[in-house]
Amino acid sequence: MNTRQEFWDERYRGHERLFSGNPNAVLVAEAADLEPGRALDVGCGEGADALWLARNGWQVTAIDIAPTALTRAAESATPGAAVIDRADAAASAESPALADRVTWTCADLAVT
Repeated sequence: MNTRQEFWDERYRGHERLFSGNPNAVLVAEAADLEPGRALDVGCGEGADALWLARNGWQVTAIDIAPTALTRAAESATPGAAVIDRADAAASAESPALADRVTWTCADLAVT
């Protein structure tokens, strides 16, 4: 882990839940009437926005630097779900399972 990753992971480990678990109200208002498609959630944290999008039919790639946050997010979708460290295009947009509509990816996007 690098310093940025350690910082954010420690923030998540220090709390049972760092955020409310509710999706962002602005996202809900803006996306509620849109036709579902593909979404990229950069800095997804514990996954509330990504999960809301997936529940509403979107195919989501959710990225965060903190493995602890991603583990919590994946567990919220499906207990026992795995976090991957690279994009996985195998998830199907037609899949009825919530977990199949979200790809959880651990990445430090600040690295060039």
